[in-house]
Amino acid sequence: MQNDRLRARFELDSAYRDLRRGELIVQQIEIYLPSAEEATFGKALLKTASKIYQAAYKSYQNESFFRAAEYSVAVKDLMRGIDKFYNTAGPYPIYPESQENKP
Repeated sequence: MQNDRLRARFELDSAYRDLRRGELIVQQIEIYLPSAEEATFGKALLKTASKIYQAAYKSYQNESFFRAAEYSVAVKDLMRGIDKFYNTAGPYPIYPESQENKP
């Protein structure tokens, strides 16, 4: 039981970090490429991942540690999808204000 609790906590913490990172990635896509299809897909994935994370957290509070851990892993899998959208949406300007990026 203690091992399940530890694993669930580890996965929840990791999923939370990935979720926050995913939010930043989607924001960057929206800022630099607002009309990109990847921005729309990224927002949808982020919304779904957030709901799953909330369910995982509730499962942890209700001591359903296996469910909490597996839901957290699902959140991390969705965040990998956001990474893929980021990679396909580019290129992004490294320094948007620099002279080389101005027409």
